[in-house]
Amino acid sequence: QILLTDTSLSFWGGIEPETGRIIDTSHPKFGQFVSHKILCLPSGRGSCTSSQVLLELILNNKAPKSIILRDVDGLVCVGALVAQEIFDSDNVPDIIALGTDDYNTLLQQNPTYGVVTENGRFITSNDESTVKSVGTDVLQQEGSLNVTELTNEEQEMLETATNDAERMALRVLI
Repeated sequence: QILLTDTSLSFWGGIEPETGRIIDTSHPKFGQFVSHKILCLPSGRGSCTSSQVLLELILNNKAPKSIILRDVDGLVCVGALVAQEIFDSDNVPDIIALGTDDYNTLLQQNPTYGVVTENGRFITSNDESTVKSVGTDVLQQEGSLNVTELTNEEQEMLETATNDAERMALRVLI
């Protein structure tokens, strides 16, 4: 299920990390839950503690299934990276930045259901069974995730790291 908004949201002070409930009383989605949904918003809003709140949501199993953004937002991504690299969490949401034109199209379509495929495609519909079947077909056709390749310098940094903690920190930063 998709939770779509045209209003940015601060994770810090905007979402309760224990429940996944939107607690920002000025936000149009106040009172709704982000947990296990595809959260679509223009961007995060506010401080770097948004990363901490997303990390808490992930560790509490209350995070969105996916986060679809209009704008690239590094602060939203950091919490997911830390959860993945340091806590080896299976609950890390996919995070995709669509850009302004595609996000505006999403707002106009106002879909109810969606799926993010392994290769990062975001498929939407107002019919849940269509999204599930299309998502499965796309997954079968397109295979596994396309992974960004490291530069030679980044690869060398990882290979010459002296311990697991250093390698983990480098993977988060790279």
